[in-house]
Amino acid sequence: MAWRAPLAWLLLALLVRAGMAWRLGHPGYIDAYYDAHVAANLLARRGLVEDVAWNYLSPPAALPRPSNAYWPPGAAVFAAAGAWRPTTQRHAGSMRWLRRRRG
Repeated sequence: MAWRAPLAWLLLALLVRAGMAWRLGHPGYIDAYYDAHVAANLLARRGLVEDVAWNYLSPPAALPRPSNAYWPPGAAVFAAAGAWRPTTQRHAGSMRWLRRRRG
């Protein structure tokens, strides 16, 4: 029974984080913008590439170029996985159900 209090705190923290993320319409700082940019390219099936020069630690010879010369790709991959929306009929039905439940 000692696990209920930590679980309640975890669920409360997740609800607060989800509520804040729902209201935020854009990434909050430069690292998050970079991850969102790379994730958008990944979702567009262009791979882990960047279309702009984010830093000059490794000057680009041409653009687009492979991404993640400075930042690791983990956050961009997780962002792409979170933004990916399957287009199956079952998913479309579940989205209609969610919209009805939200009002």
